[in-house]
Amino acid sequence: MKTYSKENREFKFRIARLHEDEGIRIKYLAKTFKIPTQTLYGWCKQYREYGDMAFVGCGNRRQQESDLRRLQEENMRLRKENLQLKKPQSVQETGRKEQVPEECAEETPKE
Repeated sequence: MKTYSKENREFKFRIARLHEDEGIRIKYLAKTFKIPTQTLYGWCKQYREYGDMAFVGCGNRRQQESDLRRLQEENMRLRKENLQLKKPQSVQETGRKEQVPEECAEETPKE
C-alpha cells in the first residue's frame, strides 16, 4: 500500500528540506520513508522551483497561474466585446454611398 501518495504538504516540505538543505541523499530518504526515488526527485524539484509556494495540492493552482488564467479569460471576453461593438459600425459604413476620389470621378459612369 502506498502511504506516500496522500502525504500532506508539510511532510513533503520536510523531506525536500532534508535533501536540499541538509544534504541527505535521495536514495537514503527513499529507503527510510519507503517512497520511490522518482517521487522524491519530483518533490525536491518543486521545492527548488517554487520554494514556499510548492505543493499546492491536486487541482489547485499557484497564485501566479490563477492570475494569469483570470487575465487571459478577461482578455478574451474584452476581445469578443470589442468585436461586438465594431459590428454595427461596419454595417453603417456599408449603407453609405462610396466616395470616389476626384481623380477617379471622371472615369466612373454617372447614373
